[in-house]
Amino acid sequence: MPGFEVSTEIEAPIEEVWEFVDNPHNELLWQSNAAERVVLSDRPIEKGTRIRLVDRFLGKRMDSEWEIIEYYPYHRVDRVVHGPLHLESSWRLEPIQTGTLFSMEITAPEGLGGMFGKLAEPLV
Repeated sequence: MPGFEVSTEIEAPIEEVWEFVDNPHNELLWQSNAAERVVLSDRPIEKGTRIRLVDRFLGKRMDSEWEIIEYYPYHRVDRVVHGPLHLESSWRLEPIQTGTLFSMEITAPEGLGGMFGKLAEPLV
C-alpha cells in the first residue's frame, strides 16, 4: 500500500488552523499541486460533502473528486478520491503547547490504479 504521512507544528490555536484548512479553497495556498477546488453543495462542509479538484501532477492536469467520509470538526477529516488515482486522505489536528500539530496521511489502499497510477506509484 503506497502512501506517506507528513506533520508540521503550526504556531496558532487549533481553532484558527481548523478554520483555514477546513476551507477547500485555501488548499490553493498550501498545496503546491492544487489548481482549483469547487465544493459541490451549498451546505457547510460535512460528512458526504464532495469537492471537485483540479490538480497538476508531473505537468499534467488531473481532474478528480474528493468525498468526505468522516468529519470531526477541530480534530480530523477523512476523504476518498474518485478519479484517475485511487487515494484516501486523512488529516488530523492536535493541540500542542506551541499551537497545533497538523498531520496529513495519504494512502493508496489498492495501489494507484490505471496506467497513470502505475507510472506514478514509485514516485508516491
